[in-house]
Amino acid sequence: MNESFYTKKLAKKDVEEMRNYLMGARFAYENATNLLSEAEILLNANKFSRSKVLATFALEEIGKAFSIMDVFANLETACQHTLNDLKKEVYNAFTGKAAHELKIRKVYNFVYRYHPELLPAVPKFAKLEHKAKLDSLYVGMKNGKFYLPEAQSQKEANDYLNFVSDLSAFSCSVLKGFEQIYSKYLYGKGFDLAKNE
Repeated sequence: MNESFYTKKLAKKDVEEMRNYLMGARFAYENATNLLSEAEILLNANKFSRSKVLATFALEEIGKAFSIMDVFANLETACQHTLNDLKKEVYNAFTGKAAHELKIRKVYNFVYRYHPELLPAVPKFAKLEHKAKLDSLYVGMKNGKFYLPEAQSQKEANDYLNFVSDLSAFSCSVLKGFEQIYSKYLYGKGFDLAKNE
């Protein structure tokens, strides 16, 4: 990324939009962190199913942050049509128009691109995670019979929470990298995003 790209290609309104995007990614990450903390509280209170639900919500918030990071990752090289498509994904993710599993898939796609060793090789993992979240939260009906939310064992809930926490730590490192790279062009030399919230 070079300074001339920003000064020549990005109009003032685009710079403002990218500043807003940086903050949106940070807000999504911070909310994911809070959800993980609350999931841990539920885990310690032996509410294993509910713990997994909050951990999955955290995963979706990480997916929203990654949808923004995808815009930045393609900002210099992508054509305007591609950027518009990526911005539409951001809009859909943050306004509730994107399917839950698409937000989860965004995490896996982004992480797989850079650190495939962090992810299990399960093609339909995002869909399975969304279904597991629903099964852990709602009373359901199958074959004419009602059933309570699926009980999770302590080990299942703990392993899942640790897995999502690892993804959260990775997303934090990526977000900090994006902030360091782009904030000096969006805010000026020496800008520290943490001090300008």
